[in-house]
Amino acid sequence: MVGGLLGDDHLSAAIAYDQLGTFLALAIYGSYISSRFGTGDSGGRAILQRLSRFGPFLALLTVIPLRIIGIHADVVAVLNDIGYTVAPVAMGALGLRFTLRVDRSVIAPAVTGLIIKMVAVPAVLFLVALIFASTGDLMWSTSILESAAPPMVTAGVVAIASGFNEKLVAFVVGVGTLAAFAWLPMVSLVL
Repeated sequence: MVGGLLGDDHLSAAIAYDQLGTFLALAIYGSYISSRFGTGDSGGRAILQRLSRFGPFLALLTVIPLRIIGIHADVVAVLNDIGYTVAPVAMGALGLRFTLRVDRSVIAPAVTGLIIKMVAVPAVLFLVALIFASTGDLMWSTSILESAAPPMVTAGVVAIASGFNEKLVAFVVGVGTLAAFAWLPMVSLVL
């Protein structure tokens, strides 16, 4: 979506944002939140155990030295093919739980979460960019658009696995994804 809304020159910044920024936040902060507020053990040891079993985090740690060493193009092609299956499988898992008919108790926290994630955070970033840089700067505009994106499907899967309210998580991710089709083009017009 970044390439279509901001241009292909923003793709490398978007990949860096996704891989290092968003993903590390999910792996580390998400593990903390899951341990602290989800079901199961909490504390530093529980966080480390969750991280040590979180496949995408382990893959990221594996890739860092492999980028230095280098691996054969055929192996990269196979790993890319495997990687392309992650999003559809995760979306399918959450999609099976998604419904627009939910308990009223889910709507207020869902709307609050979506407003914070998709409106408030990008607005703060936009103001910071206005004050200290330029919203037209490649890195800033990409970061603002990425921060306006809906909640991550992978984060939703992690939240459900940690015992969070399944209906709330599926509703937030599903509605956020649907809203993003209108919201992200509007945000890109400001950038």
